[in-house]
Amino acid sequence: MYKRGGKRAFDLLLAALALVILMPVIGIISVLVRVKLGSPVLFRQQRPGLHGRPFAIYKFRTMFDARDAQGNLLPDKDRLSPFVDSSAAPAWTNCPSYGTYSEAT
Repeated sequence: MYKRGGKRAFDLLLAALALVILMPVIGIISVLVRVKLGSPVLFRQQRPGLHGRPFAIYKFRTMFDARDAQGNLLPDKDRLSPFVDSSAAPAWTNCPSYGTYSEAT
């Protein structure tokens, strides 16, 4: 029974409970992002999932859309918001292929 539907029901119940408990924190973060970075508050990103099937993940925005004189986006380190500690960025963010899945859709 647990493997058929019990785990799914438990996961949904736990996720709903966590959402209700964290709603005030999510609201505060949303307001801060809106005030500091503007709109949109959420960033949608396509990622590869199980068996390569893409899925959408929604995250709070952490970067500005700053561009140079030619209209190109500035490097990530120049667009980070005050919410992000750039010294804590993982090393893989410096690799040339980073950003393959980071384009907003």
